[in-house]
Formats: sequence, structure tokens, C-alpha cells
Amino acid sequence: MNFYPLRYVLLLLCLLLAAYATPVLSCEVLIISANTKNPPISFEQNGFLKGIGFDLMERLLSGLEIPVKRTMPLPWKRALLRSKKGEIDILIGVHKSSDRAQYLEFIEPAFTRTAHTVFFKQGGRVKISSKEDLRDYEGGSTFGSVLDEGFAEYMAKHFELQEVGSVEQNFLKLMAERIDYFIAPLLPTIHIVQTRYPQKIKHLTFLDDPISVTDEYIAISKNSDCAFVNNKLQERLKEVKRNGTFDKWLGSSMASWQSFDWYIEHQD
Repeated sequence: MNFYPLRYVLLLLCLLLAAYATPVLSCEVLIISANTKNPPISFEQNGFLKGIGFDLMERLLSGLEIPVKRTMPLPWKRALLRSKKGEIDILIGVHKSSDRAQYLEFIEPAFTRTAHTVFFKQGGRVKISSKEDLRDYEGGSTFGSVLDEGFAEYMAKHFELQEVGSVEQNFLKLMAERIDYFIAPLLPTIHIVQTRYPQKIKHLTFLDDPISVTDEYIAISKNSDCAFVNNKLQERLKEVKRNGTFDKWLGSSMASWQSFDWYIEHQD
């Protein structure tokens, strides 16, 4: 029987402990960020990042016992670049792409879903009841809009959209009747119009059925010192989605968001 000297045993134990402890010790705080133009998930308010996405993330991360810190509001491209460098650990509400997958780990299942729909003037000359009607009118969209493959293919085959830099621009063009409709994410658009043009929101309506639905994910930088949390976060997200806890969290967060009330009233 072979016996190793005590000093070798102690050295081996120290090496093993160091291997396990290093990620935890180097991850002193989780830096999280998100798109400032994605309400109610994330948006800028009085110079700070707000949104139900942060409420949900803090609940998901509560068991990890690692402090969480939000960045200041950043342009989305800069937030992505900083996550690529490992300066931001977690991004909320990210669309998957092959380029982003090179430096981000996407947590399954999807965090939320974004529904894009068609907005047009209430009681106006335009009669839109389905996507087939869009061929007959002049429409708008925003640069960088991510639509599902099915609708993107249909659009490329049957019509073109005028692109501008923001949903707000499209709304103003619609009110001025320079376009007949525009395609935009449902709840963020309601939020923007209700916040900035509360007297005009009564003139806005939309198709009840979304024309495109895309998944948004929690993504962890592969260069983050906290990248080791991805497995625990994925297990936690799967569990709360499976047992219905996530839906309860979502409902309580949404309850304080006024723009959602307008959406409910519209449905009624």
C-alpha cells in the first residue's frame, strides 16, 4: 500500500479548494444591463435603468448571494460591446444571433417574448384586419427591428416598409398621415405613446393578433468573471417557469405598469 507524504496531500487539497473558490472570489458583484428602448422589460427613467426585467432578474438571482448592480443607461450597441469584453456580466432581453452567440451564453428557456403588431389610426381611412391587407397601404418600421422568419419572408415577398430611427417617429408620421400604418413591438409602443402623447393615444389602434413573435433571452458574457452562474441561473429559470412562479412574478410586476392597463382596456 502506497502512502503519500502529508505535505503532498495538503497541497492537493489546497489546489482543489483554489480551483473551486476562484470563480466565486473573483465574482464580487453581478453587473447587469439591458436595452433602454424595450419597455416594460427595460427602459430609462430619470437617468436610471428601470423595468420589470430587473425585478424578475433580482428574484431569479436572490439565491446566489452575489450583489447585483445595474449599469447606467447605455446605447444598446455599447452595452453589447461591453458584454463582449466581460465588463457587463448579464444582459436582459437579448435576441439570439450567431454573432452574439460567439460571446454570449443564452439561458434557456426564453426569458420573455416580444410581440410585434400593426398600428394604425383609430377610425381612419385604413382598413386592416390581417397581414394580407398591408400590401395595399404604405407602412413603416424602425431600423434594427427583429421579426420572426415567417413574417420577414412574407414581407420581403409582398411589400416594403419605410424605415426610421424610432417608434416615436413612426407614430408622428402616422398621425400626420404620411404613412398608413407601422409595425412595432406592442407594449413598448403603447408605453412610448401614452408617456409622451397621452392626448393622442385615443387615435391609435392595432391588430389584436401579433404578426410576429420573437423570443428574448437572459445572456451571460462568456468573458465574465461570473460566467459560472449560468448553470444555476438556467436551473432556477426552468424551475420557476415550470411551477408557475415566474408567471406570478410577471403579473405582480405588470400590475404597477400603467400602459398595460390601456392594453387591457383596448382588448375589452
